[in-house]
Amino acid sequence: ALETLQLWKVPTDLSEPPLRIRTWPDNWDTRHIHWLPDGDLVALDGLNQLHRIPMDGSPAPDPIDLKVPPGGGLNFGPQPELESALPDGIHLLTTLETWDDEGYGQDIWAIDTATGATRLVLEDGGSPVWSDTGHLVFSRGNSILAVTFDPLTLETSGGMVAVADGLRTTAAWGHGAFVLSPAGDLYHKPGGLVGQRQTLAFTDRNFRDFTRWSDDTWAFDADPLVSPDGRYVATVFARPGGTYETWISRMDRPGFRLFASLPDGDVTPTAWTPDSREIVLQSYSSDTIAILIQPVDGGGESRTIYARPVENSFFTAVDFADAGRTLILLWFEGGRPSLRTLALDGAGKDEATMLLDDAQDGAV
Repeated sequence: ALETLQLWKVPTDLSEPPLRIRTWPDNWDTRHIHWLPDGDLVALDGLNQLHRIPMDGSPAPDPIDLKVPPGGGLNFGPQPELESALPDGIHLLTTLETWDDEGYGQDIWAIDTATGATRLVLEDGGSPVWSDTGHLVFSRGNSILAVTFDPLTLETSGGMVAVADGLRTTAAWGHGAFVLSPAGDLYHKPGGLVGQRQTLAFTDRNFRDFTRWSDDTWAFDADPLVSPDGRYVATVFARPGGTYETWISRMDRPGFRLFASLPDGDVTPTAWTPDSREIVLQSYSSDTIAILIQPVDGGGESRTIYARPVENSFFTAVDFADAGRTLILLWFEGGRPSLRTLALDGAGKDEATMLLDDAQDGAV
């Protein structure tokens, strides 16, 4: 059977032996955890359920369903930072990511860890932190701002004050990350908006010699996907609203052209057909996730081969099998991974069949 993650607690001064708290379920994200002022942890799973974890090893209470608007997912941030908990010991500041007709958005919300209720605090912001000066400190783009905030009413007041700028961000529509220490010191990676001038290069297997593919630069949002015959390369660029488009170029004539786009969602390339004539695309909108196949030469429209409503599952095509007659999917259901197959013709078409899940031997 698969080895499981374990949650342990140990004093930083090593004055006590490590205390095992619990097994960490596979569908709990290790990034989405947060300390509460009373010393307990809360964790978010793949079903938008909030789990309270007593740090004394006592049994955990039942999980709480978060009241999340459709199309949104809550993030606690990459590290458990006590500063984002409010003084009442119940509410947490967090971000809510959404995808709608206007594209990608990230707003600041408050979570009631006792009831699961969520409330909008501030639009267009990231990395929210409560400061005992009475302010909400947050990022917007590559800047850090502060605004007066009442932790009891969960409301802001007055104007915003610029604190610092130059936060390292990798997308024009995203917000930089920072840390506010209990002493009031700010820490962040410098650099401002980066990643807007990238290029492709060839290298040998020892990674010693590099040859630029082109003198032009681009703002790639995904790794290049080269066709099996080496004639084409596909990649992803983001529109100003944050949604993704697929662009392609011939390898012998550098110059990307728009290949596939949605007015209200993402379209990204995930695989090439074995004959290099078509690209497998992933489309994602506020209500539907789908897999499409589109000819690379523009001689035909894309055709949808599989689609499902956006619920608690996510899937993406990763490769072909059976001489191109079967598509292999990486599938997440309630945060748990599995591999599934999708027959492109004959029996089983339009139905994804389980190949391997995380309860079986081996890793997915």
